[in-house]
Amino acid sequence: MDWLEFGKVAVWPGVILLIVILGLLARRKISVEIANVGKLTLSSKEAGEKLSELFSEFDKVYKTLLKEEHRRFFRQVLDYEGTPPVKEMIPGFKRDSEEQLGMLRALRGLGLIAPVVRW
Repeated sequence: MDWLEFGKVAVWPGVILLIVILGLLARRKISVEIANVGKLTLSSKEAGEKLSELFSEFDKVYKTLLKEEHRRFFRQVLDYEGTPPVKEMIPGFKRDSEEQLGMLRALRGLGLIAPVVRW
């Protein structure tokens, strides 16, 4: 038996297995428990579509409501390892600076950041 014959014999079971796995994944259900709402069950396809819609809407709001400097700051926050302290993220931070507070309030208003309470 040469490689071509072996390939013909070995490939078709792999293709059949792949088709079966993809079919099973397509029928798979995803359930999410949502507080005060109940349980939501979607097919994996529906879940993918809903997540795409959600991220698309978020992207529109993100680009519409945030200034470029706010988006740039948020990307820095995302790149930070752990919880970034304000004083480290905004050198010379002053609570009476409307520009700095406005940026933090805009990000907090969209639920992208939250104040850290230290005891």
